This record gives sequence, C-alpha cells and structure tokens, in this order.
Amino acid sequence: AATSKNSGYPPAVDSSPIHMYCHLVDMIDLGVGGGKTMVLLGIDEVVMKKEILTLPPPAGDGGRSILALVDAAKMKPLAAMGHGKYATMSGVHLLLRPSQTQDKNGWESDPFVLKDVKYDDDDITTTSSIPDTVEWITSEPSPLGFNPLKAIVIPRPIGWISTYHPATVPHIAPYSFYIDVARGDTPMVAFSAFRPAGNSLKDAQLDVEETKCFGVSTVTQDLVEAMNLSSAPIERGESEFELAGLVAQAGTHVRAPLVQGAKVQLECEYVKTVDAGGFSVIIGKVVSSRVAKSVLTKDGAVDGNKLKPVTRLGYTDEYAVIDQCVEVSPSV
Repeated sequence: AATSKNSGYPPAVDSSPIHMYCHLVDMIDLGVGGGKTMVLLGIDEVVMKKEILTLPPPAGDGGRSILALVDAAKMKPLAAMGHGKYATMSGVHLLLRPSQTQDKNGWESDPFVLKDVKYDDDDITTTSSIPDTVEWITSEPSPLGFNPLKAIVIPRPIGWISTYHPATVPHIAPYSFYIDVARGDTPMVAFSAFRPAGNSLKDAQLDVEETKCFGVSTVTQDLVEAMNLSSAPIERGESEFELAGLVAQAGTHVRAPLVQGAKVQLECEYVKTVDAGGFSVIIGKVVSSRVAKSVLTKDGAVDGNKLKPVTRLGYTDEYAVIDQCVEVSPSV
C-alpha cells in the first residue's frame, strides 16, 4: 500500500502509477427513492510515477514551461464496461478542435487519426531532472507546469448532450465530464458544465434548466467528426445540429432532440443542478433508452467490441476508441 505524506488519508494501491488523496466535499441526495447519493470529492494531493510521463515538445517563444506530460499510451488505462467487463483503448487518436473556414462563414474539422507514438533514447526515463515520483499538492502550482487532472482521469466517456432552446432551436454539444450516477430502478446520469466567471452559462445548462429535460447520444467513430464540429462556439440562436450536418430525431418520452443514427440514445428528465466550484453538475433521470441491434450480443447486452465508443483523454486533441473488451472474474 502507498500512503500520503500527509496524515489522515487511507492508503492507495502501491502498484498503480497514479495516487489521488481526497477529502469529502458533499454527499448529494439525488432526490429519488432508495437512498441514492452522489459523493463529491475534492483532490488534495496527486502522486504520479515517472513511468507514465513523457517529455513535452519544445516550447515556442513565450510558451509555457512544461516539465513533463502525462502519457495515456504509457498509462494504458482500463475502462469499466459493466457486468464484470473491462476494456482497453486501441492507441491514442488525435482530433484538433474545429476551426473556421477561410471565408469565416463556416466551421471545419480535421480528420480523426491515430497518433504515431515513438519513444527515442532521450525518453523521460533517462532524464535525471525529473524524480521517480512527481507530487502535486493541489493548493499549490503543479510541478508539471499545468493542471494534469484531465490527463489523469481517463478515458472519459463523452456526454453528447442535446436540448431544445426555448425557441425550438436544437442544440447539441460534447461534455467530457459525464458519468452514470445511479442504476437499478432509477438510472441517472450527470454532466459537468464549466461556468466561467462573468460569462453566461453553457447552452446545455440553460436549456435543461428551462425545458427540464435533455438527450444523450453515444459518440462512435462514424460520428466523431460531427461531434467535434458540434463543439464550435456558435451563437445561442444557431443550431449545432445544422452546423455538423446531423439530423435531429425527436424524443418519444421527453421534449429533447437526439442524433439520428446514434447507436445508443438516452432520454432524460432534469433532476437538479449542483454547484461544484467553477462548474455546474447537471443531473438527469434516464426515462428511456434505445440501443441499435447491431451492437448487442445474442443475450441482448451491449457489446463494447461492437459499439466501440469514442472517449476523451488528457489534452485538447487526444481521444481513444474503446474496442478491446474482456471479462474479468474475481479469483477465489
């Protein structure tokens, strides 16, 4: 077991390349029967082993001084797929954020490509200036030169959240801090929306809180470039569906659009919004789900090897396709 230098924390798994020591922020009542509660934790300390770090590219003039980057290809994280199944990612994919066309009248997306990962003799393992473990007390500046949290909590499922503007404009945008927070007879999901100081709330939060519902469509590789385009910063009165060339399919149980052709669709009723510092956590109850037959097993379960969902990794252009699922049974 690994322990924090600060007392009061339970031990972490020593063989894990990353340890996070946390404190309790809140126990959030999800407002449904059965005593369902979401636990919100604050991270106090992060310990990263050198083995999952890599040297950054040379900084340009005026660029930030970066000591090292967290390398997803070295970390090789597992994703929980439910029912005792886990999955790994097939490499790191790159996809830059959408850019405006030359005439400034539209937006375009680069292709989704597999990153060519190579490590030369100047790899971080031979760099003596970086210790074997890098420790970050989160109340202080990160010794890496940037906040590595998004590169540590990976792979993250993409919540492709769709809503209607009150004036019936269909909106959709990807949120990479998205998770299921309750299952059983009351399945629930949540996504986190950044709330910049002095600026207006995200369209998804505004729409959900006004219309009391939202949709979620799973991002797969055939839809990844459309998902990327839907993140373009367009005006509130414009539709990301139209921008990305998507067809808005009407929900059957809630008044929210869905992506026609998405292999998994969820329809959700709004439950509550929780303040989490500079973010809003929007929670919804899943009232309907649709799954394409093409991604099901013979027993009717979702087959991750067929679904191949696209997930987010650490930096602005890094993604992963989850497509190597295995079943793990606990040893007796």
